[in-house]
Amino acid sequence: MRTVGLDRTYYAPMSAEEYGHLAAQTPEGFRFLVKAHQELLRPPGYGQPGGERPAGVFGRAAIDVFLDPGYAIDRIIAPTCAGLGARLGPLLFQFSPMRLARAMQARTIEQGLGVFMRRLEHFLSRLPDLHRVSAACVDATYALEFRNPEVLCPEYLTLVRGVRATGVRIEHTFSIHPTMPTPRRQASLLGDLMGDVVGGTLVARWLLHEGQEYENAKHRYEPFDAIVDRDDASREMLAEMVSLAVMHGRPAYVIINNKAEGSAPLSVENLARSIAERLGRGGAGPDAGG
Repeated sequence: MRTVGLDRTYYAPMSAEEYGHLAAQTPEGFRFLVKAHQELLRPPGYGQPGGERPAGVFGRAAIDVFLDPGYAIDRIIAPTCAGLGARLGPLLFQFSPMRLARAMQARTIEQGLGVFMRRLEHFLSRLPDLHRVSAACVDATYALEFRNPEVLCPEYLTLVRGVRATGVRIEHTFSIHPTMPTPRRQASLLGDLMGDVVGGTLVARWLLHEGQEYENAKHRYEPFDAIVDRDDASREMLAEMVSLAVMHGRPAYVIINNKAEGSAPLSVENLARSIAERLGRGGAGPDAGG
């Protein structure tokens, strides 16, 4: 357990000092996956039938900074890199489910997807590589995660490869969530991007058991001290992907939620065993799976 997902940053940005306080409590080699602030990732009118922007953090009026590179650099990237330094792993841009036509003010989903891709390309093309922001961020990478399966299209593959060609490290996040295809299917849809796992960083998040919603899963799984809904298929998919990355000497990050099977620590332990078996090790050593 050498990484953790930092979710509080999704609800409000943190300062470099706050990040530094967290970094000081972790050993060398530990890495944080940090979620970017939700206001950066939600289009105007998200979640509101009438199109109004939702209330901001702690009831303050929300601001329209959807895919604003200036906001990302000043409020998210700079303090994160300064505070975490070598402890920073993936900086995650997690997009909530969107009605693409309405969100992008388009007539059809297809047109909405095209507008979103252009907005995303404009945003990503203006971000600095994290290692250039701080030389200490040796393992840092941007990571993209979606709840709209239609985003996994040829245009997305072209976009990510184009950003990488400029020297900016960026990865697709293979999420296990009921709204998305399985990681294996995601890899199949993305084609060459999956092959890039061999040369890049693997980022995966095992979030929610099929057929569950977060609140229902919370009540079903509390106090999160046992595996309630075992998910062998998801675990073996992740073990296969992590083993591939590890065998090629690449970093691999897997974040697991309590709502995946009922107890994240136990899910981590079982996944580590599966990885160790695939790598031909007698037990789950400290380096198994990153």
